[in-house]
Amino acid sequence: MSLLGPYYGLQLTGLPEEEPVVREVTQDIEATYPGYQQVPMELGNEVVPDVTMFAVGMGEATIGMFLFSEVWSWYKLET
Repeated sequence: MSLLGPYYGLQLTGLPEEEPVVREVTQDIEATYPGYQQVPMELGNEVVPDVTMFAVGMGEATIGMFLFSEVWSWYKLET
């Protein structure tokens, strides 16, 4: 799930046996979060040039990494 808008992403391995699970997870997400859409794979895999992200080298980070990184959970919001 993205904090920036009504989008979600799925990280796929490409194995045929994951297809039924992906369909089920997609249905659950869309039922729980009406109006949310999956980020198109082409967009999520787009490399952001001249940017580095922790263990990812310069020019290797993707839009999907920035939108859905678990790194965001490292930060604690102050109230």
